[in-house]
Amino acid sequence: MTPTLLTRTVEEATLNERETFTRLVQSREAVDGKFVQRGIERPGVKIVFAIIGVEVGGVAALKVPTGSYRSRLGERAKAGYLLPEKLFPFELGYVAVAPNFEGKGLAKQLVEKVVSLSDGKGLFATSSNPVMVEHILPKYGFIRVGSPWTGTRNSESIGNYTLHLLVRKATE
Repeated sequence: MTPTLLTRTVEEATLNERETFTRLVQSREAVDGKFVQRGIERPGVKIVFAIIGVEVGGVAALKVPTGSYRSRLGERAKAGYLLPEKLFPFELGYVAVAPNFEGKGLAKQLVEKVVSLSDGKGLFATSSNPVMVEHILPKYGFIRVGSPWTGTRNSESIGNYTLHLLVRKATE
């Protein structure tokens, strides 16, 4: 299975593409749709779609995080690790694979694409997914830093989860 990886800036993405992206991320219940919409509409963001046939099999984004978000991650209640914009200008985020395409390597391909879009600049990522934290992100040069912290899902039926912060230093 070789997907077509389609990259769009916020200016290039159609309303339908932004809605499709948001729905898929929200369906995985880690991020509320309103935060996804705000996140992908920031200048400089690039969203990636993995297209398989006529379906969107997965998505990811090269995010441009706000200073307040960086500050919150640096607090002791979260990771307690500082993320200066100069060192880590981008965030790898919103990696989501549709259930019918899980286990086919799409997440790896999406991460690889987002890393390439960073042009060698530093990146960080947060994840609660053990496969992402222990296998996929380290394969692309990410290391775990700071302390894990507890997050809450969109759906109360799923409960809390443990988040990890990972960084990839600049390679330029």
